[in-house]
Parts: sequence; C-alpha cells; structure tokens
Amino acid sequence: MGGMSMNWSLDDEVLQKKLVAVARYFEFGSLLSSRRAGGYANTTYFVTTDKGEYVIKWFLPAKLEKLQQELLYLQRLKQHGFPAAYNYQAPDDASIYQQGK
Repeated sequence: MGGMSMNWSLDDEVLQKKLVAVARYFEFGSLLSSRRAGGYANTTYFVTTDKGEYVIKWFLPAKLEKLQQELLYLQRLKQHGFPAAYNYQAPDDASIYQQGK
C-alpha cells in the first residue's frame, strides 16, 4: 500500500484489508486514508481514495432483508431530494458487500 501514512496495529491491518476489499469491490480506487466516525450502533469509516471521499458502514449482524429495507428507504429519500449518505452500487449492481461471497 504505497503512500499510506497510517500506523497500523495488528487489528488495524485486518481492518485495512477489509476497507481495501470494499473499496476494490465498489471501484472506489486505492485507499489513501481512513478514520472512524462517531456512532454507537454500526461501525462507520470516512475513507479517502485516489478517486474521492466515501463513507463505509459496517452493519451489526442483521438479516439481509433488514439491510435491503434500509437501502429502499435511502432510495426514497434520494428520490425526494433529502440529503443523506446514499449507497453506491457495485459493478454487479449489488449495494451490500458480503465478505467471502
């Protein structure tokens, strides 16, 4: 990962690999930096790549249907011009990255 200015612990290396995998899956570009955002329910990271700035959210274990319903709500908000962090679609049209699939 040339150009990264982060000091990674062992746990951070696992996190870095996950963030890199998500960035690759959604074609966000090469990961340059990341920082954890506040919050208590899910784990959210602000990431910067060579293509831009993004928000990556790790959901707590939940049923896929619940996550898909949340995405549907976000799509409705977007249709009405409500400002929110909308989801991106991967090249295969998926909006949810599932590790190992």
